[in-house]
Amino acid sequence: MQKLKNPKEIGVLIDTSVWIEFFRNREANLVNRVKKLIKSNQAYLCGVILSELLQGIKNEEERMMVTKALLGLPYIEMGRELWEEAGNISLELRQKGHLIPLTDIFPAVLAIHHNLEIFTLDVHFQLIPGVNLFKT
Repeated sequence: MQKLKNPKEIGVLIDTSVWIEFFRNREANLVNRVKKLIKSNQAYLCGVILSELLQGIKNEEERMMVTKALLGLPYIEMGRELWEEAGNISLELRQKGHLIPLTDIFPAVLAIHHNLEIFTLDVHFQLIPGVNLFKT
């Protein structure tokens, strides 16, 4: 699988926890950071985050808003090599006593592989080796 980004370029995989706050428009600084990442083509999306967002939609208006916001984002996906890596990382963490949901492991593996930072409010990502967190 080919990596998308040059290590000197900044790309950010925005986690579900951030998107939820963005769509709820709760914190102006967070909303502005996400908008800036989108406008500068630095925001990335992956399948598990897309699925998590769609499962929480309450009505058609919300569906349209979410779909429109995510439509033009660069999309990355996992192949067999990364699925195996996710399983290995999850096993390593479990053996150390850290039970991290696979819904956090998958985006972490994608971000590591594609040299992306992760913009998250979830503390689980701090426990995953190799993850670079986006600093606001």
